[in-house]
Amino acid sequence: MTNHTNKYTTQLRPLLQKLPVPALPSTLATLLEWVEPVLTEEQLNEFKQIVLRFQQNEGPQLQEQLEQHAATGADSWLAPWWLQSYLTTRGNLQSETNIALTIHPDYHAHMGDRAHKAAVLIEGAVNIYLQLISGRYPMEQTAKGAAVDMSYYRNIFKSCRLPAHGEDEFYVGADTAENNFVVVIHNSHFYKLMVTDDRGAAIPAVQLEGNLRCILSHNVPVANVAVETATAAKRDLSADVYEQLQQNPVNAQHLRTIHDAIFTIGFSDDAADSTAEQLHRALLGWRNQWFAKTMQMLIDANGAISFNFEHSSIDGVPVMNVLNQLFTKQDGNLREEPISQQEGSSELVTELSWEQDERVQSLLAQCNEQAQAEYDNHYFAHFSFERFGKSLMKRGKVSPDAFFHIALALAQYESTGQLLSVYEPVAMRHYYQGRTECARSISTEKKAFVESFMNEYKLGEDEHWQSRRQQLIDSFQRAAAAHTERIKACQRGEGIERHLFGLNKINQLTQDSPNQSDYFFQSQGLKTLTADSISTTSIPYEIMESFTFAPVNSEGFGLYYGILNERIVLDISVKKANKEAANQLLHSLCTNLERLAALLELS
Repeated sequence: MTNHTNKYTTQLRPLLQKLPVPALPSTLATLLEWVEPVLTEEQLNEFKQIVLRFQQNEGPQLQEQLEQHAATGADSWLAPWWLQSYLTTRGNLQSETNIALTIHPDYHAHMGDRAHKAAVLIEGAVNIYLQLISGRYPMEQTAKGAAVDMSYYRNIFKSCRLPAHGEDEFYVGADTAENNFVVVIHNSHFYKLMVTDDRGAAIPAVQLEGNLRCILSHNVPVANVAVETATAAKRDLSADVYEQLQQNPVNAQHLRTIHDAIFTIGFSDDAADSTAEQLHRALLGWRNQWFAKTMQMLIDANGAISFNFEHSSIDGVPVMNVLNQLFTKQDGNLREEPISQQEGSSELVTELSWEQDERVQSLLAQCNEQAQAEYDNHYFAHFSFERFGKSLMKRGKVSPDAFFHIALALAQYESTGQLLSVYEPVAMRHYYQGRTECARSISTEKKAFVESFMNEYKLGEDEHWQSRRQQLIDSFQRAAAAHTERIKACQRGEGIERHLFGLNKINQLTQDSPNQSDYFFQSQGLKTLTADSISTTSIPYEIMESFTFAPVNSEGFGLYYGILNERIVLDISVKKANKEAANQLLHSLCTNLERLAALLELS
């Protein structure tokens, strides 16, 4: 059988660059540059000696071995190790790897009730899956017509992360068109809903709708023991539950059904009171969710739509491109769908009834406790900054991303009194199997501007203000230019963190005594740089009302910023103990966005 998905993987190899291994001296020099603004002078001098020792001793040998490893095949040297770094996490998926988002009501309110919405969206997603496996899905290009990597698109559908002790497995089902299905979860009861027929054609939404109505009207109480909590526990406990479930042939078949489903849909009979609460539920609310499934659609009692994605083998831009197609037409306008009220029908539905012995119920009770604790231990804040967006920021003659991150540095300094390391992912899809690099946002230029700006703000305006204002603008421009250059360096393959990750991986795999390099890889300087005090991401799409992920650092912040033409969407996540700090950072961020606009006299 022809493998049409090769069109999006191996057939793209000749059109894309292979991810390079940067030169070691360059990476180490850049490392010192990047770490300087987040270390004291004493810490920096100590770290310089550590870097010099590594450059003169273990570094060159590890570099040579990494280069040899990278040269052995046509694929990315980083991709399998990066996937493994996800699969070896042992915490809760929902707060370690998953992302969640909500869809703006403007893009689905016209679709009618939740059964109709689900039917239309299922049909749309199934058609995208069928396009991918048949090679009919359109190829993507940059604005200049260059190819970009598409190897992760197929991972969105019919895929699942399977728990195991030590390291999980990422499963992708067969590229079959015939007899596909989704799994629907409602009141913690599971249903298999057929979505393609035995000829491989998508079942139309009008037919799916009646079957969804049947599921939603199924008069059964909420299950006392929610099997889906098996995916909400820490991974080793999740593996224990899986092992017990798989001992029963009926349960084992149900698990295979979930793994092979194109995706899952969870219906909640509750509704959130706010966008922040909807986001909280979408990311961490385990009822009617299978967190290990790569793609989940969630619809609440009021028809609000959210999505939850397991992040191991997908990234944000491909995911959002798929969702954008579900909610808009090619011209960017809303998809207009005729609203119908199909009678309930069950010809496409099979209920999946679990068989639970005392051991399984006991393990699921433990999972429930862990899931509830994780839900209760987080706080989410959402704000739509309406004063301006990308169009005004561009008048400052800097990139909107640089403008935003300078405001964020000001906010961090104002609310915490210091500048700590900030994570910013950089898309690397112009490389084969490229995912992300990391650009640390805090630079010496940005630090200089922040300190000068805050000093001037305390002084206030006087007769010398205009000359000092010009000095501030010059400093702002230098900070913005440094920010943009750092992003470009990462895009050229000259980032440092994935390189250091690769060197450490080679060290672990090849050295008899890998801990001999701990003085470098476990140094305080590296830990400070990679602490992710604020972990940021930005995937600006109009269809998206909000987006979140749990904070990477237990004392830090997860921050989504979506810079749209006339507004900026802001979402912050923290551990619950840091609620006030999150609200303070959000308030200060909005204030400093306006201060920068005033400094540059933008209006």
